Formats: sequence, C-alpha cells, structure tokens
Amino acid sequence: MQATLLLWQIFLKAAFTRWELLLPFTVNQLLSLWVFSWGFQKIAGSEYAQTLAIGWISFAMVTIAVISSITLTIDLSSQKIRYWLSLPIAPGAIVLGKLLSAIVLSVVASLFTLGLGRVLLLKLDLPQTLWILAILLLQGVTLVGLLASISAFIRDITKIGVIVSLVVGALQYVSVVYFPIEIFPTYLQALIYLNPLTYAINFIRALVLSDRFDLFSLSILVVLSVAWLIAGWAVLQRKVIYRER
Repeated sequence: MQATLLLWQIFLKAAFTRWELLLPFTVNQLLSLWVFSWGFQKIAGSEYAQTLAIGWISFAMVTIAVISSITLTIDLSSQKIRYWLSLPIAPGAIVLGKLLSAIVLSVVASLFTLGLGRVLLLKLDLPQTLWILAILLLQGVTLVGLLASISAFIRDITKIGVIVSLVVGALQYVSVVYFPIEIFPTYLQALIYLNPLTYAINFIRALVLSDRFDLFSLSILVVLSVAWLIAGWAVLQRKVIYRER
C-alpha cells in the first residue's frame, strides 16, 4: 500500500509540473473569462454574462482532460510501464493512479477558473461553492474516464492533434457552454444531452442563477462518473496486461 501511494504521489507531481500545458492554460483562462464577463455584461447584461461564465468554468477542464488522458495512455504504452510493473504494485493500481492524477489536474484547472469567475462576476456563498466543487469533481471523473477509454484505441500518435481538436470542438460547441439548452431545436437537444458537460453546467446554473437544486442533473452525473471511471480503468488495465504478454 505504501509503494502504491508513493507511486501515485509521483504521478501527481509529474502532472503538476507540466508547465508547457499549465502556463498557456492559465493565461488563456485569465484573459478569456475577463473579456467574456466584461464584454457580455456590456452587451447582454449581467445575467447572460453569469450564464456564460458558468459554462466556461465547466469547460475549462476539457483541454487539460483531453491531453492528460492521451498522455497517460501513451505513458502506459511506453517503456515506463515496464519499470512500474516491476514494482510490488498491481497493474490496476498503476492505472488508477494515472487516472486520478489526470482527474485532479483537470479539476484544479476548473477551480482556477471558478476562482476567477467568483472574483470577476459570480457571487457564491459557501454551500454553493461546495456543491460546485463536488460537481466539478464528478465532471472531471466522467471526462477523464470517457477520454481515457477513447484514447486507449489511438494507434497513430501523429493523429493526436486531430483527435484533440475534434473532441474539444464537439464538447465545446455541441453543448450548453454558451447558451441554455432551451434555445436549441429538439433534435439537437438530444445530441447535447449526450455531452457530459451538459449536466454539470445545468446543475451549476440552476443552483447559482435560480437557487434551485437540480437533482436530475446531479443523479445523471453521479452515474456517468462511476460508469466512465470503471470503463476507463478497465480498458487501460486490459491494454497494460495485454501489452506485457
């Protein structure tokens, strides 16, 4: 158990020292949320600016989640895995540690944006803040599990950029990041409900803008997080075991 925790600590430290990913993200979030909140307050009013800010807070983790999921899949396919497997640690524990490090990094990314949103625009009390933290954690688990399941089937590393662009684009635009779901036609709403971001954003908007507890979105997100974490863990563990045969 001690060896497992030590390895997980190494994974987590490695995730938070990737400045080539974290620095551009920090600058991008700072500028985009400030411009959005300032610009849309002037054009569409504070209510829509808050609506957009909540969508952006949930979306903040997507890019990092996508890249982290692909990176951990590559790590589990490289020569590093031979060293990790030589340790007295089960393959499943190694995979879980990589998944948890990606989840933590993704959630911290959204928490950074949440902090900016709270300073610039949103007025949140302590219970609201705690619920948002819980929702972002569930969303992070869902996204990393889902993306890890997909990235495990990537065979050509040179196509990673294309895959990242497609996944990020779909999650960003076929979603409620910028607009509430009610404005979309019925056929498109069906696609949007397949996007895991929908449930986190709907919950936070209902909580912050309407002081309403959206139990449906919370329940769906809990189910998705458990299902996709298990799926991602199972797919990657199978990949690791199969590779070592």
